[in-house]
Amino acid sequence: QAGFPATPHTVCQNGRIMVADSSTLGPSAVWQYYWTFNAGNPYEYVGGSGTGLPISPVQAVTFYSLGSHLVKLKITDSTGTVSTATMYIFVAANPFITITPNLNMFGGADICQSDSLHVVGNVTNGDYPITWMLVHNGDSTNIDSSFWLSQTGDYQITATNNSGCPSNAYNGNISMQAPVDAHISYMGTTAPNALTICENLLPAYLYCQTSGPSNQFLWSKGDMGYNTEIDSSGTYSVIATSWNNECPNDTDEIEIT
Repeated sequence: QAGFPATPHTVCQNGRIMVADSSTLGPSAVWQYYWTFNAGNPYEYVGGSGTGLPISPVQAVTFYSLGSHLVKLKITDSTGTVSTATMYIFVAANPFITITPNLNMFGGADICQSDSLHVVGNVTNGDYPITWMLVHNGDSTNIDSSFWLSQTGDYQITATNNSGCPSNAYNGNISMQAPVDAHISYMGTTAPNALTICENLLPAYLYCQTSGPSNQFLWSKGDMGYNTEIDSSGTYSVIATSWNNECPNDTDEIEIT
């Protein structure tokens, strides 16, 4: 009687499955094996006899197209008797995931100190439900499709569908952005909140120095560069903004007499 096991009966797209003969024939029979996959691609194996041990050729088959695929084994013994066995293999889709926001664009995402980033995973292809996995600096944990990230480092996000098929691996990075810390300076030195400048030194320039990645400034006079020109006494202030407008602004003020 022809027969063969296949493990598993469901395989992921582009996955390989092993099928092996488990036919039961007489110990002196000469067997001829004829495998057919997807009603095509035949494989033939001719065995010998006399040892009393069943000859069990194994076929490794890779399935590239989705859906159900017929696997058929036909055996012929030394008397010419033909026996067949069939089985259907189901090929499931591998899920494809994308992440919002993109954590690998322009070297990764930035977050501010004491802040976190809301991340949403999206999936196409594959059956449901989906199991999500997050690897952060080598540590793995199960997550939902919507989650928050508050630690810096390298991340890898994957998903597995109900058929056990794995998704593509999404790799990203998060770095910590230093807070914007603005200070007005005069002649290369951080100025106090009140400063006296001799009249003969006017006009003069005030500068904004920041310890964070600021490249946007707005002075009380309306100037938008990192410095502003003053020609009289008064109170002057500046607002420094982070380069991506995500971290809190910082301000500084000085009184010139």
